[in-house]
Formats: sequence, C-alpha cells, structure tokens
Amino acid sequence: MRTIPLTVGHWSVGPRVLLGMVVWGAVFASGWGLSTVRADEPKVENTWQVIQMQGQRVGYVHATTKTEERDGKKVIVSDVFTRMSIRRFGVALTTDVIQKTEETEEGQLLSVYSLQDNPPFSRTEAKGRVSGQKIILETTNAGKTHTREIPLPADLKSPSWQDRSLRESPLKVGESRTFQTFEATLGKVVDIHLTRVEAGETTLLSGEKAKLDRIELKQSVLPGITSLIYSDSSGSMKKMEMPLLKMEAFDCTRDEALREIAEANIDLGIDTLVKVGVIPNPRETTRVTFRLEAREYDPFQVYPASTYQGLVKRDDGSFELTVRAEALPEAPREPAPEARYLASSRYMDLNDELIQQLSQRFANEETDVRRIAWAGEKFVHEHLNLKDYKTNLATASEVARSRSGDCTEHGVLLAALLRARKIPARVAAGLVYAASLKAYGGHMWTEAYLDGRWVPLDATLANGHGDAIHIKTSDAALEDESSLPVEQMLPLIHLLGRTTLTVEVVEHRKSE
Repeated sequence: MRTIPLTVGHWSVGPRVLLGMVVWGAVFASGWGLSTVRADEPKVENTWQVIQMQGQRVGYVHATTKTEERDGKKVIVSDVFTRMSIRRFGVALTTDVIQKTEETEEGQLLSVYSLQDNPPFSRTEAKGRVSGQKIILETTNAGKTHTREIPLPADLKSPSWQDRSLRESPLKVGESRTFQTFEATLGKVVDIHLTRVEAGETTLLSGEKAKLDRIELKQSVLPGITSLIYSDSSGSMKKMEMPLLKMEAFDCTRDEALREIAEANIDLGIDTLVKVGVIPNPRETTRVTFRLEAREYDPFQVYPASTYQGLVKRDDGSFELTVRAEALPEAPREPAPEARYLASSRYMDLNDELIQQLSQRFANEETDVRRIAWAGEKFVHEHLNLKDYKTNLATASEVARSRSGDCTEHGVLLAALLRARKIPARVAAGLVYAASLKAYGGHMWTEAYLDGRWVPLDATLANGHGDAIHIKTSDAALEDESSLPVEQMLPLIHLLGRTTLTVEVVEHRKSE
C-alpha cells in the first residue's frame, strides 16, 4: 500500500516507495473505518481518520459506505479517499488515492476502482469487474489503457468485508481469521491474516490513554510487517498502528481530519537514510564490503545474489555484504533474458514516436552493445535537464517529453531507449551512497543485458562506468502483466529503521 546529483539531487525511490506503500497501507487498512455500517442499514455512513508519522499529521482518510438495491439484491458500495502530504529532500509532495469497491452482503467482490494521482504526472487509474472466477482489470497510464484478466480464488472477499466479519463474528483472544481480497492499485490478490491478541493500552489522538481490544493484521504484500488495530468493546475501531516510520491512523471528526497540516519536520528523503560515514572517492570504487546487521528480516530475502553482489552469514549472526563494480572474470554467464525485457508496456511504451526518435540520438552508428548502453546512460542524464522529486513514477514517454524527474524517471527512460535499440533492459532498485550525506538512500537505476550478464547503468549519476556503491534489492521488467511498480520495490521497506551497515573494505580503480 506506492523513493538524486549525489548532493541530495536524484536518489529518491526509497522515500517514494515508502510514500506509495504508506498511502496504499492507509487506504487498505482504512477499511476498518467502514465497519460502522451493517449490511442491513441503507443509510450512508461517513468516517474520518487522521494519519500521522512519527507523531506528526501527514494526511487523512475519508470513507463512506452505503447499501443499494439492485435487481432485488443488496449491493454494498464503499468509497475511500486518502490524501498524504509529506516532504522529500525539502520538496513538498502530495498524493491522493481514491478507491471504490462494490460487493454483496456476503462480502463477494463485484467491482473495484482505484485512482492514484500525483500531479503533474503519475496518474494511474484502475477499474475492474468480476466475471466468474476472474476480474477484467483496465489500467490507464499516460492516456493509454491496458486490459488484462486475472484469475480469482473462489472465496475472494472485498477489502471492507474484513470489518463487518469482525463485528458480526468477533474473534476471541488467540483466534485467527484468514481470507483473500483483491487490491486494484497493485492489481493482485492479497492474503490477509487477522489474529485477536490480549487487550492493551494505547494513546488516542486526544492524548488520552485507553485500554482497547487489539487485532494483529498481516498482509502478504508486506511480509514481516504486522499492524495493530485497536477497537472498543462495541467493536468500533479507534486506531491503527503500522511500524513503518511509526505510522498511525486515528478515528476522528471531519473537522479534525481536514485541519490544515502544519509544517512538519519529517522528511522521508532524510529520515530513511542508512548512515555509514565517509566512503572516499565513491564513484571510483571497485569493491565495497560491509558488515550488515538486520533486525526482524532475513537479508537473504532482500539482497539478491548476482555476479556483482554477494551475501554471506557470519558466525556472530551478522552478514557480510560485498558489492563489486564489475563481475569477476570467473563468474558464470547469466541465462539469456526473457522476451519481456525487450517488450513494450504501459511504462516502457516503446511504440511512442518520441521514444523511437530519442533511441537513435546516441551511438546510432555503433554496433558494440556496451558502447551503446554507456552512451545511452549519458544521453538520458543530459536529456533530463530538470531534476526534481515531484513525480511518483511516470511512463517513459512522459519522461521523454517533460525532461524532468529523479532516479525513477532516469531509470525508466534509459531502459525504454535500450529496449528500442533491441538491448534487453530492466529497472533495479536498492540503495546508493550519497557522499554529501555520508549515507545510503533509496535509489533506482537500469540494468542492461550485455555480453551474457546483467550490467548496472545509472543515468542519474552517469559515471560512464560501474561502481561499487549500488546495493541492489530487486529488479522489474515493468511488463503489463505485473502489478504496480511500487510492489517490485517492496524489499526496500525492510531496510527502513531495521538495518545497520558498517563499511569494512573499500577498493578503488588504480590510477593509469
């Protein structure tokens, strides 16, 4: 539930991904505000919640639910609007998410709608209708619509069914309930696991302390992350806690929810950094070895092994993470890439006229794929002449025209241009070292399949060669069949506040 020049200029995917996922998490979890309406009540109910991070207001949720009569059957219609306003490296960023679901009294999903809006670009609209054991989902980006059919499990429920089920059939302490729902923003089926735990004391929005019933909420899309939902004796939900950046949502009045958000100290660009100290001459590094200490997650599930990156567990429980600028000569060739790494998609819109034109503006007489790739890196770096953080994730054609963005826009455009030149390419996400901050922060770059290996390219920095300051956590083809790109970057979520990196070895290129 949706993020840098190395002087706080482009590397922003960590905060951006966190924002996207926090907004998604708020929308998804905000179903608890819908529980005040029973299936047999025709009236429209309104609920409001305030969203806080680290004790500071950053947004609100407004949810409505009504029951309609259609062809002699009752249909429950739920609408949820979420607005989040945060700062990212000093730049204000506001994201709106609208979600609508229709369901039967039994919780069977009938239709979904989702709109995630981050002006001036990154407007993603998804709408789907259930037909038998599948949902036909239409997703629109940059004015282009893509349709796909997604199979559904037989007992799939609507997201808001969770709360009615808890009111009508409450869990006892120690009991659990598991079901599956469909999340339109991600375009996939999500597993939900609820467990009633002992009541506990918590602080409400008013500052009062109260002992409330508690439900643990786990979602398959956020493995290892457990949220807590608090409710009173009547089953009315009062608060939700999500451990990422101490996110909380509180039941409140309309006036409280809409109260102007004060200038906050929280900055997702700064607050999600992993401090490591000085790495001298970082762009010329050939190998960096870290001592990695992970809290509450398995590093082997987060840092993929490759010809450039390796992870070993040590006897003391810590891990040794090694990153290289170039693959070792003895490293085996990687399997030939699948066709999806050359395909056009809603984000990699290769058939766009400008994308085709730009792909021929660098190394157009060159036949060596490595030279083409490195020339493309430099070209994209120069083409994007406005470096900003205001866009969540734009399509390649949008980036080509706006000539603006941060690391995600650099990564997407370079991958698209390389594919247009028949070079397999994908985007990668992880961490990069920012010398000005003496820290690692979230970042996105490009990987191209060159001479039998996936080779990192970074149009944001445009080194013209590899380095050892990129720590990879995931990659994505961004094909139409995949969910929203933010999901591909979820491993970054585990790093936030739960990772310590200590630099142990640094090697540099030898001067010629």
